[in-house]
Amino acid sequence: MTRKLAVSRLANGGGKTVVAVPDGAALGQERRAEALRDVGEVVVSLSGRYATGPDVGTAPVDMAIIGERTEHVFCKPPGLGGSGDSSPPAVDR
Repeated sequence: MTRKLAVSRLANGGGKTVVAVPDGAALGQERRAEALRDVGEVVVSLSGRYATGPDVGTAPVDMAIIGERTEHVFCKPPGLGGSGDSSPPAVDR
């Protein structure tokens, strides 16, 4: 991510937020929300030195859950003050 941002000439580095779950484990809706709130707690503990946003397997609603714990999150639903989905489906032209 740091190289990707450097090529884009952005001033900051980059990283990924990963939540590891055991192989084959299925998180129910409430356990998933708890895990996302935990992510928010970690992000807020970094005092603005790190911010997170969506990637594969997450959506604006997930960012809203993380946003319950930290303001350092991107792409929350527009109704919650965010920019919404960062990767809308491509359209054939």
